Amino acid sequence: MSCIRSVGALSLLIVLACSRVNDSIEPPLVREIRDTGSCPTCSIQLIEVARLGTDDDAGSIRPDIGRWPCMVAQLPQRGWAVSGLVGGGELGVYDSTGALVSTIGRSGRGPGEYGTDLHVVVGPEERISVIDNSYLRVTILHDTQPRGTMRLPRRIQSLALLKSGELLVHGRPPGASQGTGYRFTLVDLDAGEVHSFGESDKDLADLDQWVVGSGHQGGFWAASGWKYELHRWANADSLEYTLARDNVEWFPSDNTYSDGMYESEPPPSWFTHMWETTGGLLWTFSLIPDENWSPEPSQRPNPAWNERVFDTMIEVIETASGEILAQLRFGNTLAPVCGNEMMYTAEETEYGDVRVVVFEPRLIR
Repeated sequence: MSCIRSVGALSLLIVLACSRVNDSIEPPLVREIRDTGSCPTCSIQLIEVARLGTDDDAGSIRPDIGRWPCMVAQLPQRGWAVSGLVGGGELGVYDSTGALVSTIGRSGRGPGEYGTDLHVVVGPEERISVIDNSYLRVTILHDTQPRGTMRLPRRIQSLALLKSGELLVHGRPPGASQGTGYRFTLVDLDAGEVHSFGESDKDLADLDQWVVGSGHQGGFWAASGWKYELHRWANADSLEYTLARDNVEWFPSDNTYSDGMYESEPPPSWFTHMWETTGGLLWTFSLIPDENWSPEPSQRPNPAWNERVFDTMIEVIETASGEILAQLRFGNTLAPVCGNEMMYTAEETEYGDVRVVVFEPRLIR
């Protein structure tokens, strides 16, 4: 979801409007992802851990929250922060019952003030980082109060909190007038930008959309949204290997733009998220056309529309062998809670209010 930059239905995946990006990375080793059926008793369960939003809340949750990453975070006191409030400019704080109990910040450009495009990450030492894409900055909170602000090198489209405590971010490379840019940047939450790497062709700025995820024992993963092709990095200067998945019906290798996309033709598949857990198990999430998709007029995204148009395919891959241990098709969009391994979706009530449902994915052996 981090690869999306517009809320219009026809532009949810606007980067598809030209052609599929060509991966310029030359990996030293490519391993095939195989569906061997080696774990016939394995399955995936999504355990509901929270439902945020009530009829009595003073604020409302925006209807497209389920399409964006890191707009929900678990607070140290087991409450929840939601950056996707209607109007923006603040975080909503929800208690364990799912009720909105307070807000953090307000609209503006000053200390403790925010724009409308916010993401939130809770890291070590209970430190809350608010990523403000509107004003290209990160604000660090302690006990909900701002303690520091640093500039972002670019608008962030995907981010991951690494084991080192650094943020790995992917954003749109600079335009042609500014020369060639970089795909990824490491950000130290105390010192600011550390290192940019992964050179990107300036002519592919609109197409070079990537997703990043944390490695279990350090390092990180990265994948182009266009391909089910997962790159494992030991660090910013060392690409270890690539896991590639080919010839799968629900994720074709020839994703292309169509003028009828969403209206007369289904949307293309899109790789959205990954993380690595104990024992070298890699969880992957792909946005794919709904199993029962049917043509309909274009409209702005909302939970009901997302549910009709998209499914999320979840797979657990054993990185050492490349074997798929389990697979689950979820009938809606899922977005990551950054800083841990939970995911969330959005549901709409009969009165049109939006509720956020947070899940803990589990592999059942």
